[in-house]
Amino acid sequence: MKKLFLLLAVFGMIFTACSPVDDGNDNNAEQPGEETVFITDYEGNIVVGANGGVVVVTVSTNLEYSVEIPEEAQSWLSIADTRAIRLEKLTFTVAKNEADAERRAIVKLLGSDNAELQSLLFVQEGATAEETQAIKFQDENTKLLCTLHWDENEDGELSYEEAAAVTDLGTAFKGSSILAFSELEYFTSLEKIADSAFEGCVSLVKITLPEQVTAIGASAFNGCTNLKNITIPDSVTSIGEHAFDGCSSLTSVTIGNGVTSIGERAFSGCSSLTSVTIGNGVTSIGYNAFNGCISLPVIDNIRYADTCLVEAVDRSLTSYSIKAGTRFIGSGAFLNCSSLTSITIPDSVTSIGVSAFYQCYSLTSVTIPNSVTSIRGAAFDACTSLTSITIPDGVTSIGNRTFYQCFSLTSVTIPDSVTSIGDSAFFYCSSLKNITIPDSVTSIGSSAFAGCDSLKEVYCKPITPPSGGSSMFYKNASGRMIYVPRNSVNAYKAANGWKDYASNIEGYDF
Repeated sequence: MKKLFLLLAVFGMIFTACSPVDDGNDNNAEQPGEETVFITDYEGNIVVGANGGVVVVTVSTNLEYSVEIPEEAQSWLSIADTRAIRLEKLTFTVAKNEADAERRAIVKLLGSDNAELQSLLFVQEGATAEETQAIKFQDENTKLLCTLHWDENEDGELSYEEAAAVTDLGTAFKGSSILAFSELEYFTSLEKIADSAFEGCVSLVKITLPEQVTAIGASAFNGCTNLKNITIPDSVTSIGEHAFDGCSSLTSVTIGNGVTSIGERAFSGCSSLTSVTIGNGVTSIGYNAFNGCISLPVIDNIRYADTCLVEAVDRSLTSYSIKAGTRFIGSGAFLNCSSLTSITIPDSVTSIGVSAFYQCYSLTSVTIPNSVTSIRGAAFDACTSLTSITIPDGVTSIGNRTFYQCFSLTSVTIPDSVTSIGDSAFFYCSSLKNITIPDSVTSIGSSAFAGCDSLKEVYCKPITPPSGGSSMFYKNASGRMIYVPRNSVNAYKAANGWKDYASNIEGYDF
């Protein structure tokens, strides 16, 4: 990928005009201490890459003058005259050079008498010349490391061609003192930012990621405490765990539409983070991905994607309506919101994360929309006032400890879509009197209904006994019965996990 390349020498030149002709009038004589000046910020040679671009020349003058572009160069070189009084800027536009050969033009700055005040030589490179040119690095430390690892011709420079050949950074920059790396965009064969690639670069303030990178590895920027912002291009599909963990100066993050997964603690500890824009492709956010983001009140399109919301709000809120369009309720989103009595979840939400409502002691009821397909472990753990819950039809699994210690829960509806019930999923739901397990369920975890000391009736519809964990129905109500399909009684009484309750298993016509 060819880039605009400007070699612009910055020098000041002062031109003193000839003394005015003496016509006998003292008013025309040069006054003591006065001087006619003409200053530009170029010494005359302007080299432009084949792609062309904009060149701004600053002029300081007290003379009237004009700009003369050679007629033969006017097809590719033009000027937008943006002069101001005393300090003037001449903006030249250079067209792209499609030919292999370079081209030149001498632009003259002429005085009012058409005398040449200064000339500027424009040299535009040929279309194939840029690959071998040296990249001009903003940071000398970055250049040093790049040439150390990838300077194939050992000329002390890194060319565009050499940069384009790099496929893996490895840990060449790990723990280094680089300040900026905008030139990483020239590494056009790079497909992944390796694990720990820039880990511990505490001086790094700015970096530009190449547009073709598809993955950011685990801990890639972990501990880059001075990194201010990051834009992740649309080409990236995954952000590894701890990728930006501890980037405490990070204020804004833009995540492209190609990203589908954000790893655990990917942005954990970003105490300065105030803005996150996440693309529409994200389907998975790891545990504590934004943990400790105390300055982050909302996350566009995702919101509540971990403890950041809880740490930002007033923990004493009593009711809350989640914004329409929100797709995830993240891990720990409302953790310890002990005064929350009601929550409104829009039908855009598809996932409820780990411990999302953990210890919401005052929450009495929740309506989960049919759009939700995943309720992860401990989502309603210790919601001790929750009395009823309807699990929507799209949910396929109930995670471990999902309704652990929901002491007031008297009614639960499990849909036919559910295939597994996790360990301790309803442990110590001491007010639950009956439960119906649909015929879609193939596994029930250990202690799934243990401690439900009011549970008297279990209706288990599967013809084939689900795989059962130990103590599934331990310490239920005295005389608790487990009703199974009439033709499956013997199979249940012989199955692991079920045979412990053989004396309580009876046939039933469902």
